[in-house]
Amino acid sequence: MQNYISKNQLKNYLGVSISTIDRKLKELPHVKFGNARKSRVLFPIEKIEKYLDDKSSQKKESWNNS
Repeated sequence: MQNYISKNQLKNYLGVSISTIDRKLKELPHVKFGNARKSRVLFPIEKIEKYLDDKSSQKKESWNNS
């Protein structure tokens, strides 16, 4: 079973603002409960870490190709 964290916990984990998470929400792996704008959103920790690893690998590759 996966562990999930809230938007506020993700904010603290990443050291970013809630508005940054809101802007990147379509990119980030998440589960949304409901269709309303204020519906609860949870983030699977393992998938967030994999997303960050993939993004950092892409950034390193672009630096190496420059």
